[in-house]
Amino acid sequence: MKPSRSILHLRKLTKPSLLKRSQPQPRTMKSPPRKQLLTIPPPRSPPKNPTPSQPPRLTGVMMSTLGPNENREAGAMSLLAPGGKTPVYATAMMGIATLCVAVFVHPLGHLVTLVGVLLLVLSTFLANFFRDPDRVIPRDEGVLVSSADGHVMFVVRERAIGRRPSKAETESGEMESDEHTGEWLAKALDAPLSFTTEQRWERVPAGEEGADDVWRIAVFMSPLDVHVNRAPLASTITHMEHRTGKGCRSGPFRPAFRKESEFNERVRTVFSANGKGGHRKGMDIEVTQISGALARTIVPWSQIGMDLRRGQRYGMIRLGSRVDTRAPAARFTPVVVGAEAKDEDFPKGEYVYAGKTILFSSSRSE
Repeated sequence: MKPSRSILHLRKLTKPSLLKRSQPQPRTMKSPPRKQLLTIPPPRSPPKNPTPSQPPRLTGVMMSTLGPNENREAGAMSLLAPGGKTPVYATAMMGIATLCVAVFVHPLGHLVTLVGVLLLVLSTFLANFFRDPDRVIPRDEGVLVSSADGHVMFVVRERAIGRRPSKAETESGEMESDEHTGEWLAKALDAPLSFTTEQRWERVPAGEEGADDVWRIAVFMSPLDVHVNRAPLASTITHMEHRTGKGCRSGPFRPAFRKESEFNERVRTVFSANGKGGHRKGMDIEVTQISGALARTIVPWSQIGMDLRRGQRYGMIRLGSRVDTRAPAARFTPVVVGAEAKDEDFPKGEYVYAGKTILFSSSRSE
């Protein structure tokens, strides 16, 4: 006998799954999510002895191939030298705004467009002039690096034959006066290699070399070169002296590529070695920043008593200019070629880079 429909419907209602679904579920209040503290694991140190299957980790963003005697200067690359951002960005924004006026407002023929293009060209020139690239600094012992970018004008051996008079010597009338270079005392310093004041120099004839001679290397910087100057060695600045073109008075401004420009407006800086880099502590190097006929602005970023690393930036000269470096001839040998040598490989003189190119190598161990 078949079961009736009512009995079959009752069996379906009494199934465990249906009974479970039909039972009301108690409501529960959801608690807000608990805040979790973010923990950053400490950086893993690279293995001391990496194996071929486990290469050392690179720490840092900048990667380059450096030689055993090279060292990249600390800090990130500076795009523009101090004082360069305002003129570069201002002329660029003015050029863009002028072009927008020419395109969207009223062209006024092609005059406004021409002005905008000229402003952008000027901004590009200023950016090229104020550029301040990173440099790979040599780590060789006992060397002096270039303080400027440019062509080497000449390499000459000199000796001191005079100096600037003191105030008492000026009042006593012991000095002699030169029309173009100012007042001098016809006597060198007792210690010429201390460079405590500006001295008068002359070339040393062959066979008359002395213990107090110096090597002078002059580097000419054109308006297209980098104009940031760098320290030739790890040192402390002991003297800084500014002169305005003719002794202590204003005078002529000759083009920087002429040798006579050494008496233009200039800043003379004496670097005293701090004992690092293979140099005897207390040895002095003189670097003179000389302005040209176009550029008459020397911008020092350092001051007396400041410690500098080899190749560290310490100032700049705006537009075309020149930098002279004097080093004791008894301790150093020049390793670059000047234009005066008339070398076929370097007709304009060897091109050097500030903080990177070695100008002098040590001729004796310290």
